[in-house]
Amino acid sequence: MIKEYSVYIVIGAILLSGCSNDVLQPEDDGERTPIAFSTSGISLSVEENVQTRANGAAFPNSGSIAIVAASKTTDGKTIGNSSTDVESIDWSASKLHLNHAAATAANESGDKHSVTINGSTVYYWPFNPDEHLVFTAYSPATHATMKKKGDTDAANSLEDTELQIQVDNSNQNFPDLLHLKVLDGKNHNAVGPHNKSRSTVELGTFHHAMAKVKVKVMCIDKTTGEEIADYSKPNISIASLGIGTKVTQGTFDFLKSTWTPGSPDGTAHMLSPSLISTTTKLNQAYESTGDYYLLPGTQANSAISIKLNDGTGDHSYTKNISDFKLSDGTTSVTLEQGKVTTLTIKIVIIDISIGDETGIQLEGILTDWEYKGNSEVTIE
Repeated sequence: MIKEYSVYIVIGAILLSGCSNDVLQPEDDGERTPIAFSTSGISLSVEENVQTRANGAAFPNSGSIAIVAASKTTDGKTIGNSSTDVESIDWSASKLHLNHAAATAANESGDKHSVTINGSTVYYWPFNPDEHLVFTAYSPATHATMKKKGDTDAANSLEDTELQIQVDNSNQNFPDLLHLKVLDGKNHNAVGPHNKSRSTVELGTFHHAMAKVKVKVMCIDKTTGEEIADYSKPNISIASLGIGTKVTQGTFDFLKSTWTPGSPDGTAHMLSPSLISTTTKLNQAYESTGDYYLLPGTQANSAISIKLNDGTGDHSYTKNISDFKLSDGTTSVTLEQGKVTTLTIKIVIIDISIGDETGIQLEGILTDWEYKGNSEVTIE
């Protein structure tokens, strides 16, 4: 496309492991069928596909996953068919068989990650052989910025398929929130329904829910508009560079893949750490290397702050992300779910021979985060 979070885990009583399996599964149950979970992993970004990704690669977020499972009984619809209306399932806490249960995706084996729940490879289906379960998941299972229903009084209005993401101090960043995405055309990200006749459940592929931000800084010739060849002349250093946002809270429905952003705060929260750790001499074009995430759609309330030094003094700029324009010079750059927004700050050099500089130019591109072939386009 050319344009350029701690969860308090409540484990339901139905979760079976160790001796609890013997208690909850009657001895006369001749169908002690375990579920074996797996996932096909995470959809890869353009950048991650530059190099071949070998088997054995780790699942993001240290493999941390939360699995939610609710029951689905026959109601006239076809069980096991994509036409099943997952919205009719009761996703409230009292009805869940797996209530945001902590799970871990192991390193890759072939093209799939094996998944354990609470450290155990064994989880049994409900006793009733006619009961069907529907599964969904997200990652990470825990993060300092994430809450779900019941964590705090303030979050009680949330549904059990929603996560509240909020950064509230200078030591926090938004997480790389991943969600299970089932491409069935219905925007209902749940797998199943399945029952005991299915001993394996593949959760599917996880996708990025946040908007990712990258920042580049370069020097350009005022006359040609091209990047200068000799960075020794401008004697310019980046004294500080950071990302701030006034929208510090949002609610994500991981069943529907939809965001409800919070209202802007009075002052911008600066994500930590900053994009640059110490004063850096521009010996060449600079590109941020850390991973930074923002809530989608918050470009007008999120900003890049930069302080430049040219040897005579500091020059500070704070620009909203929406101030960055695409190639047409008028369309503002956006922050979109599952996409990478690259922001380029161009320092305009007046006299190449002595390196005098004046002001900056802003440019942005938006590319697909999810790999779909050669989709990255550089806009000049």
